[in-house]
Amino acid sequence: MASLLVFVYVLISFFCILLDVTDAYQRNCEKIEINLLPTITYCGLLTLTIYPFLKINDRNVKEFKLVQNPKVLDWIVYIYAVMFFVMVILLTPDLLRNWALAEINDNLKAEIRFGGEKAITVTGWKLWVANRCVLLSFGSLNIIPILFYNLCFRKKKLCFHIITIMGSMTLLFTSVLNQDRSRIVYWMMLFSLCYAFFHKYMDSSLKTRMKKIFVAMFGIVVAYVAIMNIRRFASGYGNDFESLIGLINYAGQSFINFCHFFEDIDLSKINITAGFPITSYLLGINIDSADWYDYVENSTGFYAVVFSTFLGELISYMGIPLTLLWVFFFYIISMKCVHLNNKYSMTFCKFQVIFTLICVPYLGIFVHYFHAFITEFLSIVFIILAYFASHKTSH
Repeated sequence: MASLLVFVYVLISFFCILLDVTDAYQRNCEKIEINLLPTITYCGLLTLTIYPFLKINDRNVKEFKLVQNPKVLDWIVYIYAVMFFVMVILLTPDLLRNWALAEINDNLKAEIRFGGEKAITVTGWKLWVANRCVLLSFGSLNIIPILFYNLCFRKKKLCFHIITIMGSMTLLFTSVLNQDRSRIVYWMMLFSLCYAFFHKYMDSSLKTRMKKIFVAMFGIVVAYVAIMNIRRFASGYGNDFESLIGLINYAGQSFINFCHFFEDIDLSKINITAGFPITSYLLGINIDSADWYDYVENSTGFYAVVFSTFLGELISYMGIPLTLLWVFFFYIISMKCVHLNNKYSMTFCKFQVIFTLICVPYLGIFVHYFHAFITEFLSIVFIILAYFASHKTSH
């Protein structure tokens, strides 16, 4: 897992170099002079967030304890599988509609995100059900660890594993509905992360099947991202290499935008929503993201709805000092939570905690994965459910 975590930042650094070489700059990534201070800060903060997970050597885990209440995991699978089928039944017409609209509107994603266009057109009780399924879908990536645990340690029928995979893809349906690409990539990244940890518990035949699933999903993800890039960037570049140039821009802009934010954002007020979404919710701090981006753009004079890693997004909300404190706070929590006992044993709950924490840097290559209340809240709910599944409870 630690190797994958480091690899993704090596990868986006490579694409950053390609972006500059190919001059794939656009409004979402302006060409700037890269200075030493933001570079050192970027590397230093990443080191702090990554270091706790470098201490986890998967091979040192001698024992993975079986869950004591497996029905908790089963009910999670059933609930999300039902949600997936409900969304397919209710929202497939809207998904096809949005896909068709994207052919003539390369900015559809932004219009949906900021309220200019509705992603869902159903009404009445269908809208009520659809909205709640979409909301709860933001927790579905947490089902990927359940999938791998069941495959390795439980004798379940093939159909159960299939519906588990479907349940984990509930967010993917929402993403296609909203013309999003990032969460499709997130699913692939988390699938790889769990395989990296659980593969030592698999027999050879299961490893072969999982590799086939990985290759199939990887092909789908690459095709989807390429199509979205052609649609979104074709008008911006106007040549025969829109897909390739768009992919380079998409994958390589994070470090450059971080440096841009670090040097040029000077906020007269801060917004803790992205860094502390649950705290903000409880305090009633409900600043609309569209309004905040407008404020940042008006204050700085440049486009703020960009990829800048989780660090850059936190700076665009909270400023540099509070971001530094946030990273130090995250480092302390991670160091305490990832520590293994002397027997090097792992419970499912422990893995779920590590899985949740590692998502911050691992999925933070674009923006902060937990910047929204519902994502952070549902991740905590899954940790609580993992605790009840892992430990015996008194009746």
